[in-house]
Amino acid sequence: MKHFPIPFAGLLLALFGSVASFAQSTAPDSFNAQLLNVSISKATAPFTSSGSYKLFTSAVGSNYTVLGNPGTGFSSGTFSYSTPATNVGVLAFADTVGAQIFSARLLFTSSNAGTILLSNSIGSQTGSFVASTFATVSVPGLYFPVVTNHHFNAFLGGQPGFNYTIQSSGDATIWSNLTNLAISSLTTRFGDTNLLEQTRLYRARINSTAFAPTSISGKTFNFTVTNGATPLPTNGIFQLIPTDFTHLQLLGGPGFSNGGGSFTYSLTSGDSATISYVDSVTSANYLVRLVFISPQAGHFYLTVGAAFEAGTFSLVNGSADFVGNVRFTPDSSRRQSVSFPANGTATTLSVTNASGYVWTLSMPSDALITPRTISLTPFLAIDSSQSWLPIVAGVQLEPDGIQFSHAVNLTVTPPSPLGTNVMLMMAENDGSALYFVENTKQAGSYTLSLAHFTSANVANPSTQQRDDFANQYALVLQSLFLAAKADVDGLIGSPETPNGPPDYDLACNPAGTATAETLTDIYVSTLFQRETAAINRMMDAAQQLFVFTGDFSSVLLAKQSALQLVEAGEFTKIDLLFLTYGSDPRKLIPLVRSAQAAEVQDLMNGGTKIRQFSAQIDAAANMAQDYYFDRLKSDHDYSAISPLQRIHQIKLSAGTGGDDPIFAAKLSAELTFKLSLDITLNASSGHEEAKGDVILTSGSSPLPCSGSGTMNYISGNVGAATLLPGQTFSIAAKIDDVDTCDATTISIILNSFAASTELYTQSGITFSLRSPMGQSAAVVFHPQLVTSGAYAGLYSFHATLQNKSATAVSQTFTGLGQGGSVSVNAILTHTPQ
Repeated sequence: MKHFPIPFAGLLLALFGSVASFAQSTAPDSFNAQLLNVSISKATAPFTSSGSYKLFTSAVGSNYTVLGNPGTGFSSGTFSYSTPATNVGVLAFADTVGAQIFSARLLFTSSNAGTILLSNSIGSQTGSFVASTFATVSVPGLYFPVVTNHHFNAFLGGQPGFNYTIQSSGDATIWSNLTNLAISSLTTRFGDTNLLEQTRLYRARINSTAFAPTSISGKTFNFTVTNGATPLPTNGIFQLIPTDFTHLQLLGGPGFSNGGGSFTYSLTSGDSATISYVDSVTSANYLVRLVFISPQAGHFYLTVGAAFEAGTFSLVNGSADFVGNVRFTPDSSRRQSVSFPANGTATTLSVTNASGYVWTLSMPSDALITPRTISLTPFLAIDSSQSWLPIVAGVQLEPDGIQFSHAVNLTVTPPSPLGTNVMLMMAENDGSALYFVENTKQAGSYTLSLAHFTSANVANPSTQQRDDFANQYALVLQSLFLAAKADVDGLIGSPETPNGPPDYDLACNPAGTATAETLTDIYVSTLFQRETAAINRMMDAAQQLFVFTGDFSSVLLAKQSALQLVEAGEFTKIDLLFLTYGSDPRKLIPLVRSAQAAEVQDLMNGGTKIRQFSAQIDAAANMAQDYYFDRLKSDHDYSAISPLQRIHQIKLSAGTGGDDPIFAAKLSAELTFKLSLDITLNASSGHEEAKGDVILTSGSSPLPCSGSGTMNYISGNVGAATLLPGQTFSIAAKIDDVDTCDATTISIILNSFAASTELYTQSGITFSLRSPMGQSAAVVFHPQLVTSGAYAGLYSFHATLQNKSATAVSQTFTGLGQGGSVSVNAILTHTPQ
């Protein structure tokens, strides 16, 4: 649990978020939020001996629902789960249909698949299963606490569709329920007007889900059929639209018929419901069983007599068209990747599919603020049977969901000219939820600007296919656009209070931030999820009006509304986030990414708010710099060098003075070292030793550090001759190749080991000798002599870097040569200024 102390007038409050977490073994410790896809292999009566079905367990609680026909009334109810062995899970079901009892024994052959034995008191059924988690239960958070006149107010942040209980305590031992809250978007406010104790603690706990709506009036279901039994279509798309509280309209995609009738809608649990309707023409009775895996999506099973249809659905507010989905096989053999360095260098990546379509991604130098690997994977096999329009080419853009700091351009060039009905569409990364996007055509190529990654598609319908789709929605296109625009306009005056960003500790090696990058991608996309979904729906309708009617005014009007929503909703969120988290260096990257994602949306819709958040980014970056400078100076944490340079680059790309010479001077001052050397020669004919210090400082770049110093001869003799006292020589040294990420090593570079000649005395006679120590060292350390590059002619030694220690290096380099044994003892001390 996180504890946030808030002192006021002697009263201390702490905010808690908590949720159960589960260890994962071969068989999971918990079986909540699981989707079990079961393929039946054999059975004894009364179970079905072939086919398939889906078993859903609730995200919170003990409810289950079955979609399909496993036989003998196995339908819905409550369950319990146990793990009698490491790879065995046992489910016990109490079904509400006929009060039957069932049990399922799951034998896991991997972490998410295996075999199942389903049985009751009469018969049994065997098959194979694949399990997946359909909902991730995250820790709820309590944000922005305010106490006024003994009234406490805060925001609860969590997952849409979950119900939470707010609890309070005076001692963190005995907790009492304060209130129950449901979250329909991302946050909701709560308060406590009865603050009597001097210490008051609050926490939030998940108590249930409410994914299924209490009413479907004013909503549209988009259904995707993936299997079924004739005479019903076994593949395709259709829509179900309630026209009032008791009547609905059915709009069918290719191969489906339009229709309608009367209906009733009933909740069966917090995440399941049924729609029962009677066709107004045929009087056939249809039953649609729904399982919601979120407030906007789920799975369905439709039956009419012995026929059935099964698949997935999405749920949207208001009226909407449904272009459909594209199913495809990615051509991994043609996948191409590039590393975007985030150092001010523009990057281009191209990939060609098997048919000759060339996809080219152009990323400007400031597209991202941190290094990322970007990939393009073209489609191989394409199935458009679930789409109104045929998809002829497509590409997956990864990482899926990544949000850019500056819009990127994606261009597709067909191998030969296409027809006059070409349309570019985007979809989710799996090809679902196709929608139209604005693009430009030039010299046979089509280009669109992207603010984030999913998948891109080229549709090349015939005139008949184009007209069929247009005719389906011709009478409602304008109303669909106006309804979508009304949703966007309705959001303008109701910005959400955002949840806090994840922690992102800048690592010296970008590979160490992979998890933080993924969490930040998810956070930024979730932060603007409501606005993005509404804008996409509106722009999709506007683009269709333009494509099918030639009226571009709808596109201009949509951009105007989108611009207002971004500047009123998204900008307000960003301001609040910087105000709350701007002083936390671990939040810098998510904050900057969020701010720049909002700026991109503004610019793509015709706005002028470029670098709108420069001042906030600059202030947050300065706080982060101070944090990492303190780690470097006080903790001698050399791994802070890379984050400092990264923050400097962020300030530069954000236009906040990243090229300020004060930063370079400060970093140079903090990277000051003293290299203490002790060089000795021990030979049968004599001995020599010299000691001295070199002060190493950095120049225009943090590394290498270099300097020169004076070495003092301590003693020496050659036979009976002794070294004349008081002699010195100069030595030049550098440190470079500092690795604080992986190997934790550093290189020490020296130009010499002694003076070229030295003075000796014997029997009152002084004479000059070529340095024995220098001659021997040159032979002994010849393998360390650099023969090319910037350090040619110098000697380079690798040493172990002692991070988080003022003594960065303490190491002796030795060798045995013909002239004797030579050693160089080096102590490198960090002496920040």
